[in-house]
Amino acid sequence: MGTVTKESKERRVPRWVSNVLLLSIGTAVAWVAGEFVLVLLGMPTLEPRVSWRTEGLFHRLDPDLIYSLRPGARIEWKNDEFVEIASVNRDGLRGAELRSGVPRLLVLGDSMTFGHGVEDHQTYPAVLAGRLASRGHDIEVVNGAVKGYGIDQSYQRFVLHLRSLAPDGVLLAVNHNDVDDDADRPLFTLDGDELRPRDATRDRLYRATALKRAVPEALHASRVIALAARFAIAHTSAPPLVFEDEAAKRDFARRKARILIGKLAEIAREDGFDFAIVTIPAPDRDEAEYRWLDPPPDGVPILDLHGEGAWRARADEFFYPTDPHFTAVANEWMAEAIGSFLLDASLPWIASHPHSGLPARGEAR
Repeated sequence: MGTVTKESKERRVPRWVSNVLLLSIGTAVAWVAGEFVLVLLGMPTLEPRVSWRTEGLFHRLDPDLIYSLRPGARIEWKNDEFVEIASVNRDGLRGAELRSGVPRLLVLGDSMTFGHGVEDHQTYPAVLAGRLASRGHDIEVVNGAVKGYGIDQSYQRFVLHLRSLAPDGVLLAVNHNDVDDDADRPLFTLDGDELRPRDATRDRLYRATALKRAVPEALHASRVIALAARFAIAHTSAPPLVFEDEAAKRDFARRKARILIGKLAEIAREDGFDFAIVTIPAPDRDEAEYRWLDPPPDGVPILDLHGEGAWRARADEFFYPTDPHFTAVANEWMAEAIGSFLLDASLPWIASHPHSGLPARGEAR
């Protein structure tokens, strides 16, 4: 029977060390095997789990709105059809810094109003300001749009952040896909005709982006991490709204949109500003696309540019072929149409503020 010497005792590896070593080797083997299997199954990495809305330096996560523009940001967006150079001022709005001492028109909307595909000075809110100035009216037109926003987010952004700008007028630009956005990424649901807010931080997009940012960048390419993230997102996000079919989904979103528009009309009366709606032309939709706005919610004036159809003969020059957003030509047309609508309404805050050095509307040059 052998004896254990003092020297052999000192060289013996403690049991806990060997257990940790075996566990580490087993975990590494299982991880590698898991990565291999998930690659074969086509499991994506963390990268596709997020979106341009919340990634990069132009947008930021927003606990009230899911995401919003990052103040002071600037971006250059390129594809085969256009180059978009966009800047955000200190108030989180596209374009130049805000002025003071002049009437203010605030325009709310999504990427069509934001001006995806054109530069800051080519967006129709920016062109509109120039059109009004050329007709003798010094009006600040504020671009309050954000790419991808539906009416839920536009309303919430106005109430929480833009109402304090004390606009003299608010124009809500309604796009045909707003109803889908408001059902798929809702900030409100309905209890009868009552709005019920939902927690923006429990939106799947918000959760996915927040989780990705919490994971060290070195692990972003791991499919195992992506699988764990998918599980975490599924179990911590608010459940999606469920509808019997697409018709029920659209009916819900349109009914909610009319209620939100009515709420904006109430705020307009309370604050004393003018409020109107403009419909965004959509090349793949028929003339009745915005019929759900008839009769106008709460009597809000509507400029139905889509339904009027004057743009259809020029659709090829109004929209990019593969990314159907407004070209610079379409933005100019929108500005002209909206400018005529505003001036024909004879709004006192427009008529009473002539542009320096230019005659007021109706005066001789």
